[in-house]
Amino acid sequence: MAFLTALGRDPAYTVSTDLLIRNFETLTFSPEANRILNRTSTDAVASENEAFLWRPVTTRVNGTLPVEELDRFKLHATTPFLSFVRFDIVVPQGQESPTIEMPTAAVDVWLDGKPMPAEAIAGAQLAPGKHSLVVGINRDQFTGDFRVKLKLR
Repeated sequence: MAFLTALGRDPAYTVSTDLLIRNFETLTFSPEANRILNRTSTDAVASENEAFLWRPVTTRVNGTLPVEELDRFKLHATTPFLSFVRFDIVVPQGQESPTIEMPTAAVDVWLDGKPMPAEAIAGAQLAPGKHSLVVGINRDQFTGDFRVKLKLR
């Protein structure tokens, strides 16, 4: 009941008006998906593969993704646990590319199927249309909240 009373009044229970990505998909663990990532590379996660099953995951009210609820992959005995999420960004015709703000430490990023440095994502120029972002999260090193915010330029 306290939650309902605080909803919209307490900042912790207020929906942000920022342009936040709220709907993600996370890669569901399966032995086959783990085998493919193990045999090829993590770059395979950014490709369409019928062995990769993605399930929806929604952010909390504050826009953070519950990383602890994501499936974990262990590709080799000496590598860290990894989780993968993906989301789309649509840039309308006649609109400038938004700035993408997200954590850059302990993550790998693929934009439209191609790897890119996580630090470069904020400056990425997206042409009008639909773009897919896949993020690999190093679960052994990632700390803090995972949240993706778009800012119009």
